[in-house]
Amino acid sequence: MTTSRFRCLVRSLFCAAILLFPLSLGDARAQGNCTEESVPLQVWDVITRPNRPWVFSVRTCRPRGLTQGAILLRRPTNPLPPIRKARVFSREDNATIEVTPGMDDSELIAEFFAEGETVNVWHGPLIALLMEEEHDLSPGTVFDLTIDSSRTMLEDENGPVDFCPHPARMHVVSENAPFLLDVRDREATAGGSALVAFTTYELQLLRRLEVTVTYDPTFFTAVTDAFIWDLRGEIIGTIDTETPGIVRVEMASDDGWINVLPGPFAEVEFLVKPDAELGEQSVLKVRASDALVEFRSGAIPNLELRPGIVTVVD
Repeated sequence: MTTSRFRCLVRSLFCAAILLFPLSLGDARAQGNCTEESVPLQVWDVITRPNRPWVFSVRTCRPRGLTQGAILLRRPTNPLPPIRKARVFSREDNATIEVTPGMDDSELIAEFFAEGETVNVWHGPLIALLMEEEHDLSPGTVFDLTIDSSRTMLEDENGPVDFCPHPARMHVVSENAPFLLDVRDREATAGGSALVAFTTYELQLLRRLEVTVTYDPTFFTAVTDAFIWDLRGEIIGTIDTETPGIVRVEMASDDGWINVLPGPFAEVEFLVKPDAELGEQSVLKVRASDALVEFRSGAIPNLELRPGIVTVVD
């Protein structure tokens, strides 16, 4: 169950949030000719460690019901490991996915089929591939993760759907590297809303996750929505937005089902002041004094806490 002191809302329907704006870890520049009507296909950045499994996932930020698709995923210059499990996310849980090799061992083709337009009805994860651990990865190595647009297609009941692929990166860190919690950068208009995501990038099952994010209440005049993402419906969580300038997120799962799919674990929608100037920025910071993560094993890791910036645009 997921609760919020701001708004009681459960989003356990195989769903998580994704922002279209540049990533703090990778490079979210679009590939190909993208329009405002295109469905963004965002590969999610990955942090992994030697001898650990990781998740190759694709998300969207625009709801558009899909019936089928084929997405070609690549890690250029480096063979991909075998797949443990694959999933396509559907509102009715009536979709299937099949993964086959590409033209070489650096490619995979993920094909999905649904009964009706039930895939991508809500923005969030589209497909996720759980990859086997890799034993020959060296800390400090960085790989590109891309979508080959020439061999990718999406369809709804009326035929092909335009899409816009965004690449990402995979970072290999050492065994004793800190666990990263990140506030995603965002763009917003003066007087408009900024939907800010609090995120993870590394596959590590958690029993507890607690963060306090501070913001400038003179730049953000109100909090208009707040929710926790729960893919399995087994998380007890609260978001406290009652104190201006502070958002407190607390999540718990006795069986350790937090962060099943790395990505946004909470989202907060802020209202930007109407007289904000073009290019003006405001920083949201994760407070180090009361941030806490507990792994399913019971270990308490060191944390790396990255702030996010909201920038005013036209």
